[in-house]
Amino acid sequence: MSELSSPEMLSTYPEVRFDVYKLVEVEPTIETAAQQAITSVWKKHMKEPVSVELIFASHLVIDLDDGTKDTVNSAFNPEGDKILIAIDTITERHSAGLLDYLVVLQAAHEARRLVQKKIGDPAPHSGTTMANGTYLEDRHEDEAWQSAIDAFSDIYPELLFEFSVGSNNYSTHHQE
Repeated sequence: MSELSSPEMLSTYPEVRFDVYKLVEVEPTIETAAQQAITSVWKKHMKEPVSVELIFASHLVIDLDDGTKDTVNSAFNPEGDKILIAIDTITERHSAGLLDYLVVLQAAHEARRLVQKKIGDPAPHSGTTMANGTYLEDRHEDEAWQSAIDAFSDIYPELLFEFSVGSNNYSTHHQE
């Protein structure tokens, strides 16, 4: 078990503080998994402290630049460093998956978006890239999913896991 896997270890990372808001019921293990994922990404890429608003909602709908709307699993709102996780959407879309694993991937993905913003390399507006079809192939998206698989490996080092997003494949098989 990695040191990030222990809830007690979260308290040894004072540079990542969480304000958690639950708009939907969330098991404590799911909340902890999300915090561990965010902490893992932050510790790998940043040295400065951060306060993250972690919001658990049922569903999230974003406005795309072409005037349509899209339901998403998670989102990053740079105003106030908010990471939103859509619990019911994730469960509906990925009914065969274990929710804590999926939340780790989504939380870590959005944490990398926070890192990108903080280092001055923000991703293009998701509403634009989703509307024009370039979202899945964007470099920022690839980095975010790579951080997600790295965080997954930190939290669940004994598990092998792989998935694809767009033309990119991600796997814990190469992880040490």
